[in-house]
Amino acid sequence: GEGTYSWPNGEKYVGQWRDSKKNGKGAFYYVSGFIFTGSFQNDQRLDAAGTWSFSHPKYKTPNAMYVYAGQLEATGDQGGAIVIYNQIITTFPDNPTAMQATDRLRQMREAAVAQAQAKAQAQTQAAAAAAAQQAAAAAQQAQEATRRATEEVADQNWRLRQEQCVINKCQREYPDPADRYNPLMTTGYERCVRDCP
Repeated sequence: GEGTYSWPNGEKYVGQWRDSKKNGKGAFYYVSGFIFTGSFQNDQRLDAAGTWSFSHPKYKTPNAMYVYAGQLEATGDQGGAIVIYNQIITTFPDNPTAMQATDRLRQMREAAVAQAQAKAQAQTQAAAAAAAQQAAAAAQQAQEATRRATEEVADQNWRLRQEQCVINKCQREYPDPADRYNPLMTTGYERCVRDCP
């Protein structure tokens, strides 16, 4: 059904209900003076399916509304300020304050675009820095892998040269395998093996 409900704090809802919850089309009047007109579902407003307006007994003139919008901006409520600026333009189109509100909206849009661009640039720079860091880490890993591979090859070459030396020199000097294990000759054979590169 349809009906109106007012809360003790001054807020009010006028619109459709279902199971004692705001459901369907309606308007919610906030104490701050903001009014949401649109759709509700399960007691929740659907911001994408509605519009905002402003009406407050304390801020009836365009100048008062403009000052209040500036106060909201100062506290970080950009959305509320935009609603009021638009309300000034719609309600008082011929008032000079409407021109001020239009200029302020343009400035806010430009600032938002500049902020978005700066954020995108910062994200791009951060991504580039991260990519460069990853590339540097990958290059360092590749360099370390190359160094290890080079050391392994050098070690293998050294072992091959040592084996060739033992075969070509030490075994030639001690041709009899029995001599290599002769306690009297082992020292010389071992020295020969040790001196091989």
